[in-house]
Amino acid sequence: MEKNRKEEYPAEYAATQNNLGNAYRDLSSIDSAERASNVRKSIECYREALEIYRKDEYPVDYAMTQNNLGNAYKDLPWRHSAERAANVRKSIECYREALEIKKKDEYPVEYATTQNNLGVAYKALPSKDNEERADNVRKAIECYREALDIRKKDEYPVEYAMTQNNLGNVYRALPAKNSAERAGNLRKSIECYHEALEIRKKDEYPQYYCHTAANLGLALAEMEDPDACFWLKEAYSFREFLQDQGKGIEDIMNEVCKD
Repeated sequence: MEKNRKEEYPAEYAATQNNLGNAYRDLSSIDSAERASNVRKSIECYREALEIYRKDEYPVDYAMTQNNLGNAYKDLPWRHSAERAANVRKSIECYREALEIKKKDEYPVEYATTQNNLGVAYKALPSKDNEERADNVRKAIECYREALDIRKKDEYPVEYAMTQNNLGNVYRALPAKNSAERAGNLRKSIECYHEALEIRKKDEYPQYYCHTAANLGLALAEMEDPDACFWLKEAYSFREFLQDQGKGIEDIMNEVCKD
């Protein structure tokens, strides 16, 4: 029956497989093993959709599904760094395939979304040494800056703030040759977090406010800036949104907030 449906209604079959892939990827899981199983099922669905969504026949749907497949590979739980690297490289390939169709001047919103996803992937890509790590992080910076060419503050404020937060994270992750370069990277990350917080107000977006406040507090703490204590406390006040219920932030607060 499934073969018949695929042959009789190929476009509808592909659309349903893509939707099913999204559902599996969004499905809540009790542990990493179940999460991995769900994400693998989503990958199977996207690959089924791509049997129909050929690049030359359904270019827009092809690009959309490649972007979704990239997200799935990036989300796939891993057992060791080599497996993680392989998954992230596959996600990068998928995003680059999507960008073959989603050109900046033709599909600006989708282009920006995929560039943002590609930036996340480059930052997540395991590296063999500091030089390779720096190269990957710089590629992530380029991707986020490409996304921000479209995601203007006044047109796409939520997406602008997300990408600014991501850009702050990669500047903070960028390896440096010396302390002066490190300080410069941290200053850039702090600027990005402040830009994100222009949109991520605590009463409107408490979860996002919490995450960016934590990032800002950590960057300021490394700079030994006295404002670090304020922002760490702000993040801790929304600790229900933090992965460890704020334990990591609390430990840093105990070091930073002496008074």
